[in-house]
Amino acid sequence: MMLQAKPAIPACRRARTPGELRACFAGLRSDESLRAALSFVPVPTDVFVSTWARCGTTWTQQIVHGLRTGGDMGFSSISVVVPWLESAVDMGLDPNAPQVAAPRAFKTHLREGTLPKGGRRLAVVRDPADVLVSYYHFLEGWLFEPGSISLDAFTREVFLAGAGGEGGYYGWLVSWLPQLGAPDTLFHAYEDYHDDLPGCVQRIARFMDCDGDDGVLDVVIRQASMAFMRTHRAQFDDRTFRVARAAAMGLPNEVPTSILRAGRRGDGAAALSPALNALLEQRWAEVVAPRTGLRRWADVCQIIHESWGTLP
Repeated sequence: MMLQAKPAIPACRRARTPGELRACFAGLRSDESLRAALSFVPVPTDVFVSTWARCGTTWTQQIVHGLRTGGDMGFSSISVVVPWLESAVDMGLDPNAPQVAAPRAFKTHLREGTLPKGGRRLAVVRDPADVLVSYYHFLEGWLFEPGSISLDAFTREVFLAGAGGEGGYYGWLVSWLPQLGAPDTLFHAYEDYHDDLPGCVQRIARFMDCDGDDGVLDVVIRQASMAFMRTHRAQFDDRTFRVARAAAMGLPNEVPTSILRAGRRGDGAAALSPALNALLEQRWAEVVAPRTGLRRWADVCQIIHESWGTLP
């Protein structure tokens, strides 16, 4: 990954145009922090929560941390105990240091092939329409002024333009899907967490070699429910990261209360116009289908479920 020059960022205000929002993304992390991530050398037991934005990252961090600690909730922020690899240095964290519990765990949005090799990867993917709508609302009020950028403009000039890192969601997705069935990678779709959270937690526990205590599993399942996480939303608001990077992104030093939204599935397409849905379908046909042979989102879910049959 080449480090690129960063464009100028308006001072101390949220973006109001798609162009300003793209400039804001350029300050998401420092070159020093990114270099530390790309040169990181994992140990075999390290666990990477490998997602794109709004694909169940925080949900999976909570599951992983609960499994390795027996359900400990004594942390100020989930991103301190399960740090974002690419942003750890910017948050004052040493990615090479021991963590509060073993195995070490990290969040990452890097493409497969860019993420340093080694360790175990928990990949979570999501319907692109749901990612788009969730991402729009996630950034509204944090990176851009509420009401200043329409969903239509965001879709065309930000989401489909590859902004947000790693060549956009479609580029990230096609980098990871070939790893289905690899022994060091376990896939879930976001929908799977909704449909069968206990089954997902049990599968992740086996993958992490943390599946020896049914009592712990029960605690982790309860604490990974949306109701529980909303009750403890201050521990999942990513405040440490947001405050650390506010100045570099040209933002006011204030943080929205939570990154947790509705957590629903399948609402994205209904929120989009026919024209925007057609654009997403076109991008899938241009990027995902030729690289993977998968013609629609339902095909992704099907092969993920089939891959579970090869697990030990």
